[in-house]
Amino acid sequence: PETSVGGAMVTLLSWASALHVPSALLGLQGVDASGKLVSAALQKHGVSDAWVVASPDFTTAESHVFAEDGNLGKASTVMSTGSTSLINVQRMRKHFVPALRTAGVCVAEIGSVPCAAVAKLLEEAKSKQRLSLLAVDMLPTTVIGDSRLGTLEELQACIMNANVLMQPRDVAEQLLYMTADDAMAYEDTLSLPTTELASLLRSSTGVDLVAIIDGHVGTKGCVLATLGASVHIPPVGACAESARDTAAAAAVGADSFSGAGAQPGVPIVPLVHDAGVAHAFYGGLLSALYHAGGVPTEVSAITQAGNMANATTSACLRCDSWAYSFSCAGL
Repeated sequence: PETSVGGAMVTLLSWASALHVPSALLGLQGVDASGKLVSAALQKHGVSDAWVVASPDFTTAESHVFAEDGNLGKASTVMSTGSTSLINVQRMRKHFVPALRTAGVCVAEIGSVPCAAVAKLLEEAKSKQRLSLLAVDMLPTTVIGDSRLGTLEELQACIMNANVLMQPRDVAEQLLYMTADDAMAYEDTLSLPTTELASLLRSSTGVDLVAIIDGHVGTKGCVLATLGASVHIPPVGACAESARDTAAAAAVGADSFSGAGAQPGVPIVPLVHDAGVAHAFYGGLLSALYHAGGVPTEVSAITQAGNMANATTSACLRCDSWAYSFSCAGL
């Protein structure tokens, strides 16, 4: 067995740090072996742990991944949120809201921290006029259903207090259905072009920017929608190659994502693995917004931000360092 460090926020912040964004993790962490691994990884990737609260009373979040012959494409994961799930509104206010005094940007995720606590952090960031980004990787029906992270109202409070909303396409479809003022059948959201989906979601939530990762591992690129425009940015690098390989395989009836059976003369460049791709995208987008000084409104600037996010997505697909791309532990 191999042990590595990652997790949603660790992965996101590691990519942001690599792109010259001063980063710090907020979280509860045990002083167990896994906690020590997380601390070492944060130091290695330039992410501050100044706001990590470590205590023998806490347990570090872990995931156990069982892969068939080492193939992460055929893996089962057992997740334990550890003390991350204990971050309630009171702990958020006591331990982490003070970090906003010096932070320029606040990033949060819907994944393991209760929605009420996430909403409190984003609410405080908004009151202090800090740019805030919210990543939603989990389907809303799962958030308020099986995962029991909060009510629909608490999830909506998270969204309404964020400046930037980031998610894969399937999550965006559910979010639009849940937030649209006009009655809209869920089936209608499924057929919308992604540019229109992003534009409608931006209007229904009132955020400044909606970013949608389009296609499996970003094979269709991304769409960024602001008040000024909704722009599709094509995939680059490994994501573009993956899309090409998939299309080539489909053309000859193959069902392998790796492109086995592709047409002769079409080179296949195998991916290392696709874990952590979404959070690499978010880290790239965070970097673009940080260096731009805020949310872009001109098409050229929107496209530049999308290209940065697509580039980190592509880099993650080629990255052989699990510390960047494998979700194992952390907030």
